[in-house]
Amino acid sequence: MVMSSSLRDIYYYPNNFTNHGAFQYYPSLDAMRNPYINALSRPISVFYRDLGRQPAASLRIVEAPWYYQWGLNPYPIYQRVHRQRVAIGFVREESFPIGEAGPFDPRFRLHNSVHVQDMNGLCARKIDRVVFHKDLEAELGQHLDLNFVKELPPLVAQYQQAYGPPIFEDASLIVFDTAARCLFRRER
Repeated sequence: MVMSSSLRDIYYYPNNFTNHGAFQYYPSLDAMRNPYINALSRPISVFYRDLGRQPAASLRIVEAPWYYQWGLNPYPIYQRVHRQRVAIGFVREESFPIGEAGPFDPRFRLHNSVHVQDMNGLCARKIDRVVFHKDLEAELGQHLDLNFVKELPPLVAQYQQAYGPPIFEDASLIVFDTAARCLFRRER
């Protein structure tokens, strides 16, 4: 029975990352019993804690950049804290290297991801916030075969022009409210 097992903890609501090894290989999210949780444990930004005060699944956020190697992906840990729906955000101009889909590439029609330059796609997917991780490699404390620090400054400048100043910024994150612009565009 799910109510008396640890499966209830593993499949917290909402959870957009159930294929992550943290949920697949161990019956507990306890860091002492689950090495993925232990490896991904790190300080959580106050942004995620504040977001967690909103009703669960009441907002949809984009986490960008997306890093394809699931064993290093901290987004399910953050989602466990903030309890909002998550879409992944691509940031590279080209569809390669692995793990990225370029903007406006007709070969890809992904429901739970969007290229952050696709502002119409953000509106179509009803994205409320875009969360840019300034330096994912530094945040993870681990060398990545892909780092996105070159792509982010022009994207942040583009977002500041389109959406105004960020609604939150700390050493790791910069967050933009995209919903207001989408609502304005729908009301026209």
